[in-house]
Amino acid sequence: MKKFTLALAGNPNCGKTTLFNALTGARQRVGNWPGVTVERIEGNYRYRDHDYLIIDLPGIYSFSAYSFDEKVSREYILLEKPDLVVNIIDATNLERTLYLTTQLLEMKIPVVVALNMMDLVEQKKIRIEIEHLATHLDCPVIPIIAVKKAGLDKLLETIYEYVEKHHISSTRVFYDSVVESALSRIIPEAEIYAEKKGVDSRWLAIKLLEADSLAEQMTGNSLQDMLQAEMDKIRKHTNNEVDIVVADGRYGFIH
Repeated sequence: MKKFTLALAGNPNCGKTTLFNALTGARQRVGNWPGVTVERIEGNYRYRDHDYLIIDLPGIYSFSAYSFDEKVSREYILLEKPDLVVNIIDATNLERTLYLTTQLLEMKIPVVVALNMMDLVEQKKIRIEIEHLATHLDCPVIPIIAVKKAGLDKLLETIYEYVEKHHISSTRVFYDSVVESALSRIIPEAEIYAEKKGVDSRWLAIKLLEADSLAEQMTGNSLQDMLQAEMDKIRKHTNNEVDIVVADGRYGFIH
Protein backbone atom coordinates (compact mmCIF):
# COMPACT_ATOMS: atom_id res chain seq x y z
CA MET A 1 0.00 0.00 0.00
CA LYS A 2 1.56 3.31 -1.12
CA LYS A 3 0.95 6.46 0.96
CA PHE A 4 0.63 9.97 -0.43
CA THR A 5 -0.22 13.43 0.91
CA LEU A 6 -2.65 15.73 -0.90
CA ALA A 7 -3.42 19.36 -0.15
CA LEU A 8 -6.80 20.90 -1.05
CA ALA A 9 -6.45 24.57 -2.00
CA GLY A 10 -9.10 27.05 -3.12
CA ASN A 11 -10.97 30.29 -2.53
CA PRO A 12 -13.55 30.61 0.26
CA ASN A 13 -16.96 29.24 -0.84
CA CYS A 14 -15.59 27.30 -3.81
CA GLY A 15 -16.88 23.97 -2.42
CA LYS A 16 -13.52 22.86 -1.04
CA THR A 17 -14.86 21.59 2.29
CA THR A 18 -17.75 19.81 0.51
CA LEU A 19 -15.20 17.99 -1.66
CA PHE A 20 -13.02 17.23 1.38
CA ASN A 21 -16.04 15.68 3.16
CA ALA A 22 -17.01 13.71 0.05
CA LEU A 23 -13.49 12.24 -0.15
CA THR A 24 -12.88 11.53 3.54
CA GLY A 25 -16.35 10.84 4.97
CA ALA A 26 -16.03 10.48 8.74
CA ARG A 27 -12.28 9.83 8.61
CA GLN A 28 -11.11 13.31 9.58
CA ARG A 29 -9.38 15.11 12.43
CA VAL A 30 -9.40 18.76 13.49
CA GLY A 31 -6.51 20.52 15.20
CA ASN A 32 -4.61 23.79 14.91
CA TRP A 33 -1.66 24.78 12.76
CA PRO A 34 1.52 25.22 14.85
CA GLY A 35 1.80 28.66 16.43
CA VAL A 36 -1.53 30.03 15.13
CA THR A 37 -5.21 29.59 15.94
CA VAL A 38 -6.06 28.67 12.34
CA GLU A 39 -7.87 25.32 12.20
CA ARG A 40 -6.03 22.39 10.61
CA ILE A 41 -8.38 19.77 9.14
CA GLU A 42 -7.02 16.51 7.80
CA GLY A 43 -8.55 13.22 6.77
CA ASN A 44 -7.86 9.99 4.94
CA TYR A 45 -9.23 8.02 2.07
CA ARG A 46 -8.14 4.91 0.20
CA TYR A 47 -8.37 4.41 -3.55
CA ARG A 48 -7.19 1.19 -5.18
CA ASP A 49 -3.74 0.44 -3.72
CA HIS A 50 -3.08 3.99 -2.49
CA ASP A 51 -3.62 5.53 0.95
CA TYR A 52 -4.07 9.32 0.96
CA LEU A 53 -3.67 11.81 3.78
CA ILE A 54 -5.57 14.89 2.70
CA ILE A 55 -5.03 18.35 4.21
CA ASP A 56 -7.86 20.88 3.81
CA LEU A 57 -5.97 24.18 3.59
CA PRO A 58 -7.76 27.38 4.70
CA GLY A 59 -9.81 29.07 1.97
CA ILE A 60 -7.78 31.93 0.45
CA TYR A 61 -7.89 34.21 -2.61
CA SER A 62 -4.13 34.46 -3.11
CA PHE A 63 -0.73 33.67 -1.61
CA SER A 64 0.13 37.24 -0.68
CA ALA A 65 0.64 36.11 2.96
CA TYR A 66 -1.09 39.13 4.48
CA SER A 67 -3.27 36.88 6.64
CA PHE A 68 -2.56 33.84 8.84
CA ASP A 69 -4.67 31.70 6.47
CA GLU A 70 -2.57 32.68 3.45
CA LYS A 71 0.68 32.23 5.37
CA VAL A 72 -0.31 28.78 6.67
CA SER A 73 -1.45 27.56 3.23
CA ARG A 74 1.60 28.78 1.40
CA GLU A 75 4.16 27.59 3.92
CA TYR A 76 2.56 24.16 4.03
CA ILE A 77 2.76 23.77 0.25
CA LEU A 78 6.29 25.16 -0.07
CA LEU A 79 7.93 23.68 3.00
CA GLU A 80 5.98 20.46 3.67
CA LYS A 81 5.79 19.63 -0.04
CA PRO A 82 2.62 17.52 -0.43
CA ASP A 83 2.73 15.02 -3.31
CA LEU A 84 -0.07 16.81 -5.15
CA VAL A 85 -2.20 19.95 -4.73
CA VAL A 86 -5.85 19.63 -5.74
CA ASN A 87 -6.99 23.15 -6.60
CA ILE A 88 -10.78 23.54 -6.41
CA ILE A 89 -12.08 26.43 -8.47
CA ASP A 90 -15.55 27.92 -8.87
CA ALA A 91 -16.39 27.36 -12.54
CA THR A 92 -18.95 30.22 -12.44
CA ASN A 93 -16.22 32.75 -11.63
CA LEU A 94 -13.12 31.64 -13.50
CA GLU A 95 -11.36 35.00 -13.65
CA ARG A 96 -11.27 35.43 -9.89
CA THR A 97 -10.58 31.82 -8.95
CA LEU A 98 -7.82 31.26 -11.53
CA TYR A 99 -5.68 33.87 -9.76
CA LEU A 100 -4.81 31.34 -7.04
CA THR A 101 -4.31 28.64 -9.70
CA THR A 102 -1.82 30.87 -11.51
CA GLN A 103 0.15 31.35 -8.29
CA LEU A 104 0.16 27.60 -7.63
CA LEU A 105 1.51 26.92 -11.13
CA GLU A 106 4.24 29.53 -10.58
CA MET A 107 5.37 27.58 -7.51
CA LYS A 108 6.23 24.69 -9.88
CA ILE A 109 4.42 22.06 -7.84
CA PRO A 110 2.17 19.23 -9.13
CA VAL A 111 -1.41 20.50 -9.50
CA VAL A 112 -4.74 18.95 -10.51
CA VAL A 113 -7.63 21.39 -10.99
CA ALA A 114 -11.16 20.41 -9.90
CA LEU A 115 -13.61 22.62 -11.78
CA ASN A 116 -16.53 22.76 -9.36
CA MET A 117 -20.18 23.91 -9.61
CA MET A 118 -20.60 22.70 -13.18
CA ASP A 119 -24.39 22.44 -12.60
CA LEU A 120 -24.53 26.22 -12.01
CA VAL A 121 -22.42 26.77 -15.13
CA GLU A 122 -25.07 24.91 -17.12
CA GLN A 123 -27.89 26.88 -15.48
CA LYS A 124 -26.14 30.16 -16.33
CA LYS A 125 -25.51 28.94 -19.89
CA ILE A 126 -21.76 29.50 -19.58
CA ARG A 127 -19.64 27.45 -21.98
CA ILE A 128 -16.24 26.38 -20.67
CA GLU A 129 -13.75 24.81 -23.07
CA ILE A 130 -12.27 22.40 -20.53
CA GLU A 131 -9.65 20.83 -22.80
CA HIS A 132 -8.54 24.28 -23.95
CA LEU A 133 -8.19 25.36 -20.31
CA ALA A 134 -6.22 22.20 -19.43
CA THR A 135 -3.86 22.82 -22.37
CA HIS A 136 -3.18 26.41 -21.31
CA LEU A 137 -2.67 25.48 -17.65
CA ASP A 138 -0.73 22.32 -18.64
CA CYS A 139 -2.39 20.29 -15.90
CA PRO A 140 -5.51 18.10 -15.63
CA VAL A 141 -8.82 19.97 -15.30
CA ILE A 142 -11.68 17.76 -14.03
CA PRO A 143 -15.29 19.04 -14.04
CA ILE A 144 -17.15 18.14 -10.83
CA ILE A 145 -20.26 18.95 -8.80
CA ALA A 146 -18.92 18.38 -5.28
CA VAL A 147 -22.28 18.71 -3.55
CA LYS A 148 -23.72 15.87 -5.72
CA LYS A 149 -20.44 13.87 -5.82
CA ALA A 150 -20.65 14.11 -9.62
CA GLY A 151 -17.31 13.72 -11.42
CA LEU A 152 -15.68 12.33 -8.26
CA ASP A 153 -14.73 9.00 -9.90
CA LYS A 154 -12.86 10.83 -12.66
CA LEU A 155 -11.14 13.07 -10.08
CA LEU A 156 -10.07 10.07 -7.95
CA GLU A 157 -8.72 8.31 -11.02
CA THR A 158 -6.80 11.44 -12.15
CA ILE A 159 -5.27 11.90 -8.69
CA TYR A 160 -4.29 8.22 -8.74
CA GLU A 161 -2.61 8.62 -12.16
CA TYR A 162 -0.86 11.92 -11.43
CA VAL A 163 0.29 11.57 -7.82
CA GLU A 164 3.34 9.54 -8.82
CA LYS A 165 4.05 11.35 -12.09
CA HIS A 166 5.06 14.55 -10.27
CA HIS A 167 4.04 16.49 -13.38
CA ILE A 168 5.11 20.15 -13.19
CA SER A 169 3.22 22.53 -15.46
CA SER A 170 5.38 24.25 -18.08
CA THR A 171 2.95 27.20 -18.16
CA ARG A 172 4.63 30.51 -17.54
CA VAL A 173 3.25 33.96 -16.84
CA PHE A 174 5.09 36.63 -18.83
CA TYR A 175 5.23 40.00 -17.11
CA ASP A 176 5.85 43.55 -18.32
CA SER A 177 9.23 43.75 -20.09
CA VAL A 178 10.76 45.80 -17.25
CA VAL A 179 9.75 43.08 -14.75
CA GLU A 180 11.13 40.32 -17.01
CA SER A 181 14.36 42.28 -17.32
CA ALA A 182 14.60 42.58 -13.51
CA LEU A 183 13.89 38.84 -13.12
CA SER A 184 16.71 37.97 -15.54
CA ARG A 185 19.13 39.71 -13.15
CA ILE A 186 17.60 38.47 -9.87
CA ILE A 187 17.19 34.77 -10.79
CA PRO A 188 20.95 33.99 -11.02
CA GLU A 189 21.44 35.59 -7.57
CA ALA A 190 18.43 33.78 -6.08
CA GLU A 191 19.30 30.34 -7.50
CA ILE A 192 21.56 29.20 -4.65
CA TYR A 193 18.87 30.02 -2.06
CA ALA A 194 16.10 28.44 -4.14
CA GLU A 195 18.11 25.22 -4.43
CA LYS A 196 18.77 25.15 -0.69
CA LYS A 197 15.05 25.55 0.12
CA GLY A 198 13.82 23.30 -2.70
CA VAL A 199 11.77 26.03 -4.40
CA ASP A 200 11.71 27.32 -7.98
CA SER A 201 14.20 30.15 -8.61
CA ARG A 202 11.86 32.17 -10.86
CA TRP A 203 9.09 31.91 -8.24
CA LEU A 204 11.54 33.09 -5.57
CA ALA A 205 12.67 36.05 -7.71
CA ILE A 206 9.05 37.12 -8.35
CA LYS A 207 8.21 36.90 -4.65
CA LEU A 208 11.33 38.92 -3.76
CA LEU A 209 10.13 41.68 -6.11
CA GLU A 210 6.76 41.55 -4.32
CA ALA A 211 8.67 42.13 -1.03
CA ASP A 212 7.35 38.83 0.29
CA SER A 213 8.46 38.05 3.86
CA LEU A 214 8.95 34.29 3.35
CA ALA A 215 11.06 34.89 0.22
CA GLU A 216 13.15 37.43 2.15
CA GLN A 217 13.66 34.89 4.95
CA MET A 218 14.76 32.27 2.41
CA THR A 219 17.49 34.57 1.12
CA GLY A 220 18.44 35.89 4.57
CA ASN A 221 17.67 39.43 3.30
CA SER A 222 20.96 39.29 1.41
CA LEU A 223 19.68 40.73 -1.89
CA GLN A 224 18.00 43.85 -0.50
CA ASP A 225 20.17 46.47 -2.27
CA MET A 226 19.78 44.81 -5.64
CA LEU A 227 16.02 44.36 -5.14
CA GLN A 228 15.56 47.98 -4.12
CA ALA A 229 17.29 49.15 -7.31
CA GLU A 230 15.14 46.83 -9.47
CA MET A 231 11.93 47.90 -7.71
CA ASP A 232 12.80 51.56 -8.30
CA LYS A 233 13.29 50.88 -12.03
CA ILE A 234 9.90 49.12 -12.26
CA ARG A 235 8.12 51.95 -10.40
CA LYS A 236 9.75 54.56 -12.63
CA HIS A 237 8.92 52.68 -15.83
CA THR A 238 5.29 51.79 -14.95
CA ASN A 239 4.28 54.54 -12.49
CA ASN A 240 2.92 51.76 -10.29
CA GLU A 241 3.87 49.74 -7.24
CA VAL A 242 5.58 46.45 -8.10
CA ASP A 243 2.89 44.21 -6.58
CA ILE A 244 0.25 45.89 -8.78
CA VAL A 245 2.38 45.38 -11.92
CA VAL A 246 2.89 41.70 -11.01
CA ALA A 247 -0.85 41.20 -10.30
CA ASP A 248 -1.65 42.83 -13.67
CA GLY A 249 0.68 40.31 -15.34
CA ARG A 250 -1.19 37.41 -13.73
CA TYR A 251 -4.59 38.79 -14.72
CA GLY A 252 -3.27 39.33 -18.25
CA PHE A 253 -2.36 35.64 -18.38
CA ILE A 254 -5.82 34.68 -17.06
CA HIS A 255 -7.56 36.77 -19.75
